[in-house]
Amino acid sequence: MSRAGCAGSFYPRDGGRCDALRRNADTICGMYVVLTAVTFVFFVITLVDVIRRPEPQVKFLPKIAWVFVVILIPLLGSVLWWAVGRDYSVAEPASSGFPARVVDRTRPAPSPSDRRSTEQQLADLEREEKEERLRAEIDRKRREKGLEA
Repeated sequence: MSRAGCAGSFYPRDGGRCDALRRNADTICGMYVVLTAVTFVFFVITLVDVIRRPEPQVKFLPKIAWVFVVILIPLLGSVLWWAVGRDYSVAEPASSGFPARVVDRTRPAPSPSDRRSTEQQLADLEREEKEERLRAEIDRKRREKGLEA
C-alpha cells in the first residue's frame, strides 16, 4: 500500500500533510462558493438592468438578444452588457420605484413669504373658525328676529 493516500488515519506519521491538504481544499472550496455567489448576484443585477432599460438606451443588439446573451453566457454576457450594451449618455430619471406624489391643485400653495410658525398658523385657523361660527350665529339670530317682527 502507498503512504501517499489520505483516506484514513492508517499512517499517523504523515507529518500532518493530510490535514494541510484538507485545509487547502476547504479554502479553495470556500473561494469557489464566494466567487459563484458574486457571479450570480452580478448576473441577476445585469438581467434586471437589461429588462428594465428602455429600448432606446440599448446599444448594438435588440433588448431580447441581450437578455439571451446574459442568460446563456452569464459572466461574459454581464460584462459585455455593462461595457458595450448599455447606453450611458441618456440621463436616467431619478426614480425611487414609488409613484409620483399627487399635488392638490385646488388649494393654493402657501406663499414662501409666510414665515409663521405652525402654532401661529393653527391659532389663526382657530380664530377664523370662531369668527365663522359667530357670523353664522349672528345670521341665525337676524333671521329669527326677521321672522318674529
